[in-house]
Amino acid sequence: MWTPCCRPFPARRIEFTEPVVFTAPMRFFHWIRHGAARRGARGAALCFAALAALGNSAAAAAPYGVELVVFAREDGEAVPEEPARLACLERAQPIAAEGTGGELPHALPAARHLLVKEAQAIRRRGSGFQLLLHAAWEQDIVEGKAAPWLRLPPAAGVEGCLRARLKKGPEIEIVLSYLPNPADQYRTQFKRQLRPGEVSYLDDPAIGVLVRVDPLGGENPAVIPAASAPSAGASPSAPVTPAPADAPPGIIPPPPKKPFRW
Repeated sequence: MWTPCCRPFPARRIEFTEPVVFTAPMRFFHWIRHGAARRGARGAALCFAALAALGNSAAAAAPYGVELVVFAREDGEAVPEEPARLACLERAQPIAAEGTGGELPHALPAARHLLVKEAQAIRRRGSGFQLLLHAAWEQDIVEGKAAPWLRLPPAAGVEGCLRARLKKGPEIEIVLSYLPNPADQYRTQFKRQLRPGEVSYLDDPAIGVLVRVDPLGGENPAVIPAASAPSAGASPSAPVTPAPADAPPGIIPPPPKKPFRW
């Protein structure tokens, strides 16, 4: 019995005693095809794993302390609007009360407030301003991704939301509503890039805001530990510069590292 060795030369014949099946080339091509597919799948899996690791590292949350002072202008020229509920309040997360353990966000005690002197100056009689809210809390801020809306602590006549993210530094967005009476409402919205440890003044014809954001932990001189925090009547012992002309009296922000736009 004979079997042709290869088709291009049909005239050449080789006789074999038993049938012969040439399976080596088929196994070779099978290995080439499926081996490459397996290597490609493994490479794609490694790429996705690397991208996921980069995404997780970029989205790592860092704890920050946020302090907010909201005040109204007694001689403001803003035109009131019809009362309406802020849309962000429907999905905003409340800030937990002080002393709730490791739950974030949670309120900070009054001994750790850093804008005490500024709040006292606004509250002073004859200043032309009315203090609406002074609150401080700790929260996680994620790099490149906006944190969920936080519902500001309840205060008489004012409500609002705040969210923050890290984008070459802390960036906050605040939506506020002020009702001096049931028939009138003033709404405003701020979005500002901040510098850690510095006081930022957000101005509006009806409502003004002082905000300060400090990273918690690490070698940050702006963060005051609870054990060494100033008392309610003391002020931070940081170098000061004259306040801008349009800021409320008594506002003494720390010196900017470069020209800063209020």
